[in-house]
Amino acid sequence: MLGMPLVITAEPRLDAGVVTLHADSATLAGRPLDPAASAVAGALSREHRQLPPLPLGLSPTGVTAGPDGTTAHAKARGVTLA
Repeated sequence: MLGMPLVITAEPRLDAGVVTLHADSATLAGRPLDPAASAVAGALSREHRQLPPLPLGLSPTGVTAGPDGTTAHAKARGVTLA
């Protein structure tokens, strides 16, 4: 509906190096909306980001969101630190 606020609370997820958003909850004009509704899924489907290649043999393992923004987590295997 035009002019009515749609508020979505979403969780970032990582899949094959791409960060996507998945709705946890949603409201339209203050009324609860099924977060799996096509309007919600459609709004979030446009929001994705490819992670850039990571240095030093690091591989992305996940993402989290917090008050300071989104953090990408990574780990390295078989890397020798000198």
